[in-house]
Amino acid sequence: VKFSVSKTLKIAASSWGSQSDPLVILLHGGGQTRHAWGATGKKLSEAGFYALAIDLRGHGDSDWDEEGDYSINAYKHDLV
Repeated sequence: VKFSVSKTLKIAASSWGSQSDPLVILLHGGGQTRHAWGATGKKLSEAGFYALAIDLRGHGDSDWDEEGDYSINAYKHDLV
């Protein structure tokens, strides 16, 4: 799944569980991707949560930022 965070930037995500369940957002570390959370996402969904793992901008299947902004504030903006 990809969702747009701006006119030029799309973020890739994987999800487990039902969207009506409480949300847990899973963020990877440097040099990793959302796929690091596969087993955890499945366990969270089995426990009654909706787990959403994203590829941060410039990682995995997410787009690179045209302006090269990979700051914590940019990542925060992508989540909000």
